[in-house]
Amino acid sequence: MTRPEPEALAEAFREVIAEWLSPEDRKEIDRRNRMPEYAAAGACATHDFCDANVAMAAAWERLTGKEFLHGTTEAEDEQEMRVWGEAWDLAVRKRFAKAMPSAFERLRTFYAQQARELTALLGPECPYPAVVQRLITEQAARAHRCARYTDAEMRAHLHDCRADAELAALLRGPDAPPQKAT
Repeated sequence: MTRPEPEALAEAFREVIAEWLSPEDRKEIDRRNRMPEYAAAGACATHDFCDANVAMAAAWERLTGKEFLHGTTEAEDEQEMRVWGEAWDLAVRKRFAKAMPSAFERLRTFYAQQARELTALLGPECPYPAVVQRLITEQAARAHRCARYTDAEMRAHLHDCRADAELAALLRGPDAPPQKAT
């Protein structure tokens, strides 16, 4: 059975929290986690902002491709619980406000930029608005699949996105004015 290392799970958990919550919320989580009443109770303030157990389970599944507590024996489930607890403690110590956006978040930002650029083509001068709209829709769908991308897969995916942008430039035609930066 594949179990993530606590350090990897802690990072994945911090990434999920960074995707779900604003930087201000994450700063507040860190502030609350340093308060004596949270430390004394062994509590984490992520629970005040979201269902943090679901976030940790999402991080687990992101790393393993399997749901949490999928062990076949009680001993395996206990080992998973130990990893879960260690990862949670590590994530709290590393703090949530300092979490870097995940590959998913970086790609989501890239897609938003691409969508703005492609949407500019949907004006009355665009000869193929349905094709451009399809490209935008496909990019949005890709954003949902990219959470498990490795670095090599992400590079290949970004290459595909650049090819989509080049196609959009071809659709504008050679006589179209250059696009303004957005």
